[in-house]
Amino acid sequence: MLLPRFITAIIGIPLVILSIYFGGIPFFLLILIITVFSLNEYFNILEKAQYGAHRPLGYVFGIFILLGVFFGGTKILSAAENQALSIILTLGLASLFLLEIIRVIR
Repeated sequence: MLLPRFITAIIGIPLVILSIYFGGIPFFLLILIITVFSLNEYFNILEKAQYGAHRPLGYVFGIFILLGVFFGGTKILSAAENQALSIILTLGLASLFLLEIIRVIR
């Protein structure tokens, strides 16, 4: 039981440190991978509890939120482009959320 954790630490700690050091895209990719694995674990828990969860839409929500935060805090795009992208992601997220509510009600 201790060996898998040790192996994960040996591999994971240098990856985290390197992604933080380089920042930008490598850090974003690390957070994206963590987000996807976390969402997968969350949906597995929901399935075991027999709650109806829509996995693909949940992944899209999670990635949209992550993209909104990432592009809002970087200088990859200009300030106006960051704001426009943030608005588009927010509207897309709100639209998907509304569609999910309609799906659940029916």
